Amino acid sequence: MSPRNFSVADFQCSVCYRWFHLDCIAFNIGKSLPFLTAYHFMCKKCNQNGEEMFSRKQANFAVMCQTALANLMWRNNGRLYFSKEKELIPFLEEFWEELTTQPRKGNNLWYPNIHKTLTSSDAFKVVEYEGDLLVCLSNTVSSVYRAFK
Repeated sequence: MSPRNFSVADFQCSVCYRWFHLDCIAFNIGKSLPFLTAYHFMCKKCNQNGEEMFSRKQANFAVMCQTALANLMWRNNGRLYFSKEKELIPFLEEFWEELTTQPRKGNNLWYPNIHKTLTSSDAFKVVEYEGDLLVCLSNTVSSVYRAFK
C-alpha cells in the first residue's frame, strides 16, 4: 500500500478503513477532490460481490466548507485563515459538482447560508477583518491536518 498523497483524492473503505487513491480504484468516480467526506465507498475485498462500490452523499454547507478549507490549506502550504469572499466562495463555486450532489445554485442567494454556517458551527473559527470574514477550521481539525503533514 502506498502512503497517502494529499494532493489527489483518496477514499476510505467503510468496512476495512483502508485508503485507496483515486487511481487505484477501478470504479469510475468522476471528478473528485482531496479531503472529501460526503461519500460511501466499499473496496472489492470487503464487498461480497467482489466489486468496488461508491456513492456520493449530498453534502451540506458545513461539509462543503470543511472540504474547501482543507484543500485551500493544502494548496497554500498549511496557511490557516482564508477570506470568505475572495477565497472560500470562489473555491465553492469552482468545485461545486465535486463537493456536493446538490444542483448548482445559479445565483449568489446561497452566500448568506455560507456566512450563517461559518458563524454558527464549532467546526470553524471566524475573524471579521475589513468587511470580510477570515475563516479557518477549528483547532481540532487544524491540528489533525498538521499531524498529516
